[in-house]
Formats: sequence, structure tokens, C-alpha cells
Amino acid sequence: MIAAGRQVRPGAGPRAAWAARSRAERPGERGRVLAVDDKPYIRQLLATDLGLQGYTVLEAADGFAALAIAEREPLDLVLLDLILPGLDGYEVLRRLRASPATAGLPVLILSARVPPEGEASLAGAQGYLVKPFDLDELERQVARWVAYSRREGPDGLPPGLPD
Repeated sequence: MIAAGRQVRPGAGPRAAWAARSRAERPGERGRVLAVDDKPYIRQLLATDLGLQGYTVLEAADGFAALAIAEREPLDLVLLDLILPGLDGYEVLRRLRASPATAGLPVLILSARVPPEGEASLAGAQGYLVKPFDLDELERQVARWVAYSRREGPDGLPPGLPD
């Protein structure tokens, strides 16, 4: 497997993949966020608002593009719509969790669909914001999960990743 251009031994867990995605590759950034939504105006809103906050925002219009970006780019957070062409958000989330390179990557669901209680956490997401979302709440959640993603444990890796 290759994570951010560095070879990771086959069968390596999320901790090894994370280590290969060194922070040295992204100096000076507040965080790297992938915005996944089929609506261009939503992606533009996220890119503009979060860009003004100092984040680097990558964009994907469908599930296949989201997975390709997540596998090749070092990311701190994914903002994921559920209703997407091709692969829906649940399948994208399932595949992110199944890949050692992205298993520990925080995912925040942004959807117009009001979730049944606990649905997002059962699917493996860290949170759920219903569209239309409040930008202040979005910014708080992004800051929280990017900080979590970048937090280091004693071994220099984010806590909570399996070996």
C-alpha cells in the first residue's frame, strides 16, 4: 500500500498508514479537509468558508472521487454527503473504515436527510449536521475533528488508531 507517496508494508494497520502521512508534508496548514457533495454550490460554500478559516479544502463530487482522494492525499477530516451519484455516503464511509490508510480518518456527515437516532455513529461517522447547517456549528465541528486528527499520542500518532 502507498500512503501519501510513501510505501507502507502490506497488512500494516491504520497507525502505520498515518505515520506515512507525515505532517512534514503539510506545514503551515490549519488542516486538510475533503468536502464530498454532488452539489457544486455546497462544495464551493465549504471551500470558501473553511478556506477563510485557514483550512485547505479538497473537493469531490461523487463517492468514487472521494475514495481516490482519500487514498492518495493526507487528510484530517472528511465532510460527507449521504446522497451521492455512484457510491452513496454510507458505502464511502464503509470503504474508508475498511482501508488501513483511512480507517482512523474522522468523518462528519452533512446531509439534508434527518438521521434516525444514532445512525451516524453506527455507520462509523463522528458526527452529523443536517442541511441547511449553521456555519458557526460547522466551523466548531471542523475545528474539533481536525484538532483530534492532528493530536499526537506518545508515539507521535493520533490516539485511538488500532495497531
